[in-house]
Amino acid sequence: MRTWPIVTVASPKGGIGKTTLAFELAGALGAVLVDLDWDGGGATGRWGDSPERRVRSALLTGLVLGFGPAPGFLSADGRPGLVPSDTRLAELTGIEPGRVIDRLTAWSREWGRPVVVDTHPGTGALSDGAIAAAQCVVVPMVLGGMELAALASFLRMRADFPLLLVPNRFAGRVRERRLLRQLWNLTQTYKLEVAPPIGDHPWLPHRGRRAALVLTHSPGSQVTTAADEFRIVADVVRQKVGLVPSVSSANSLEVAHA
Repeated sequence: MRTWPIVTVASPKGGIGKTTLAFELAGALGAVLVDLDWDGGGATGRWGDSPERRVRSALLTGLVLGFGPAPGFLSADGRPGLVPSDTRLAELTGIEPGRVIDRLTAWSREWGRPVVVDTHPGTGALSDGAIAAAQCVVVPMVLGGMELAALASFLRMRADFPLLLVPNRFAGRVRERRLLRQLWNLTQTYKLEVAPPIGDHPWLPHRGRRAALVLTHSPGSQVTTAADEFRIVADVVRQKVGLVPSVSSANSLEVAHA
């Protein structure tokens, strides 16, 4: 049975677009999104689900017991398949990262699809396991002084993993351009690959529709622009994990490098 790629989206701190990137990558890759971020406002809420609806969590049970079938995932038009999070994940103690690796790998086989994991910001057994399981660890970052300091600390601990930095909310401001040298130094120190940037889209956090931008039919111009940026990042991820790009993916890469 084939093991499908696992892509983990991780960041040293919250509020930099991690969940949005995970949501869009899952949509673009046709992946199942496993939500390990137990705080409110994560991918599960964005998808339109609520953990409070369930007495039993298949995700929690699978991680605690370490065996059994893969959790079922929610499906809907315009949204990636989702294994919902559970607030009780915050209370998990004693779980080994190796169990997280085993479960995610086994689930990718059972689902027959790539897996994108949205992690809780920072460190912890769940995040550590998801990072270790991944063939590509996508790290969104913004060009700010405190954010780059947090990124540098993150990289010191994780430089040996297959990282892909994704500049997010990039608008080419003077302040951002001044910090590009710091980012360049980090990429050279740790030999990191940097994806094409995601632009600054102030409307995106306030968008009412739950559909992923990359799965939106007949989008307007601003959605099209943002969706194309996410697709280009997804194409870079495809190449890193060995997924065959679609025709539209190949076209978007040609545009990105034109």
